[in-house]
Amino acid sequence: MSTPLISVQNLSKNFGSVEALIDVSFEIPKGSVTAIIGPSGSGKSTVLRCLNSLVIPDQGSVRIGQVVVNFTDGSKPGSRSRAAELRRLGLTTGTVFQGNHLFPNLNVLENITLGPVRVQGKSKAEANALALELLETLGLSDKATQPVANLSGGQQQRVGIARALALQPQVLLFDEPTSALDPELVADVLDAIKTLAASGWTIVLVTHEMRFARKLANQVVFMDQGRIVEAGTAKQVLDSPQSTRAKQFLERILSH
Repeated sequence: MSTPLISVQNLSKNFGSVEALIDVSFEIPKGSVTAIIGPSGSGKSTVLRCLNSLVIPDQGSVRIGQVVVNFTDGSKPGSRSRAAELRRLGLTTGTVFQGNHLFPNLNVLENITLGPVRVQGKSKAEANALALELLETLGLSDKATQPVANLSGGQQQRVGIARALALQPQVLLFDEPTSALDPELVADVLDAIKTLAASGWTIVLVTHEMRFARKLANQVVFMDQGRIVEAGTAKQVLDSPQSTRAKQFLERILSH
């Protein structure tokens, strides 16, 4: 059996008196899609932020590819060695957030090339070539010089996807990528994610789009109150949930 690309072990995180994550463990194979579902405040987004090092766990470990960070090894949170580990971990991921978080004063191409040039040290010509290739893949090749403010919400989110891809990460993280969109624009973004999944990208997706998760996800993780309550295939978790809490959640979501 091949080694999973992502391994999360015994992850815990408190924000003051709030237990955001409690002993969270899971593994994700390379080239698979994992959907993390659950009610608001269940810890879904915190998991993603631990993977991309925007949140530093209190305990546990995260491994993505060959990069391992053990948060229970006694290293000081602010030490130079820990900062270097977190930087390496962050560079393995590309993240698409709820809001697109684009720079409004830059055009589409500039938004996409900023990270590769400033963070990874690529030449502007190399970054531009990759960005134009990504824009063509995502159906935005005619928008390269457009101000991002002139784009629709769905187009802006696709630019956010291109920006994440431009860093050439090992994993793509999506945090409710359709939650801020009008219903008619949701399919636009979901189709882009479907294309990436078909291309073999490893994707971790926090979503309330249950029907999309059922069609696309190889694995579904249901979280509640900082814990993983159930995990399995989409058919197992979404069609035949075992826990009372998962049944309640899915009945409420799927009835709308």
